[in-house]
Amino acid sequence: MSGLPPLGTALALVGLFATLAPGAESLRPHLLSLKERELGRLTGRLFVEPARPDEAVKPLGGVTVLALPGAPPLWTGLDRLRQEYRSSAANYTTVLARFERLIQDYRREVEREGGEQLVRTAVADPDGRFELELPGGSWVLVVSHSTVSPTKQPPPKPKPPRAARPNVPPLLPDPPPPTKVKEVSLWAYRVEVPAGRDVLVELHDRNRWLTHLVKE
Repeated sequence: MSGLPPLGTALALVGLFATLAPGAESLRPHLLSLKERELGRLTGRLFVEPARPDEAVKPLGGVTVLALPGAPPLWTGLDRLRQEYRSSAANYTTVLARFERLIQDYRREVEREGGEQLVRTAVADPDGRFELELPGGSWVLVVSHSTVSPTKQPPPKPKPPRAARPNVPPLLPDPPPPTKVKEVSLWAYRVEVPAGRDVLVELHDRNRWLTHLVKE
């Protein structure tokens, strides 16, 4: 089997990556401007809100937060990806890989343009809190988090009686039903960091950029 994606998926990927290419020349002025600005401090918290008022929030500790300079080409690509998410089966099933590829391509472009010091990461502590020192300006916080839960199996349906015929096994056995569901939460959160000042950010299940379910 070839490792190449289906033609429809390949064309969608080409179109997505082409979105970033025209904006590559605009990255350098944006990155130089960021480098010249005074640092601000971004304090954040990553959590899931309670399902009921009497429950506490669920912090998402140990999750990596990636901060990237918020240049327009990144938002152009992200907007296009989300618009195309449900436009076809290929776009729906490959959205996670396309999101990862888009972010990594943009990150490499930032580094090629001399902005490697502007790519920052932080890991949320057990309380879901993280902190980043960033030059004043527009930034994008990128986070991916997955949870897996078992599926509720419906009771088996009684099979109708077969007509009298020789015992011939079926050509293809029935595929086993999925036993678990993986929920992948993606954040691509735009934030303006004030130079020389503090800003607080809360990332939770209500401001996710995209949620994708995968049955396994």
